[in-house]
Amino acid sequence: MEPTLLDHCLRTRCKFGYDTKQISNMDEIDQTLTQIPSTARVAASNNIASHLTNREYLYILPLGIKNADFIVFYLTPSQPADSLEIDKKLVEKLNNDPHYHVVSEKGILIIFKKVYAEI
Repeated sequence: MEPTLLDHCLRTRCKFGYDTKQISNMDEIDQTLTQIPSTARVAASNNIASHLTNREYLYILPLGIKNADFIVFYLTPSQPADSLEIDKKLVEKLNNDPHYHVVSEKGILIIFKKVYAEI
């Protein structure tokens, strides 16, 4: 059977939907994402989720926020305007929520971690 486009993308990390002008250093982005524990549940913007597919629990925003240990945003202007606005509002909401804190902010890549109450 001949490989499909999806097979190719899974092997080579196709970057559909990415604005390459916004990605100055993909290796740095991947390195930043490796700081998230492999067992963590993650909710991510659709445009960065392909870099997190090697985990058991991955949600595409806005789904999964309540279940996620980490929330990852990649706020690129090349994403649809309505999606970008939704993501920006979620970032603002999480910035004001004491149950979350920013663990990494590198330009348009923002990672939040859920803060669990100590018992």
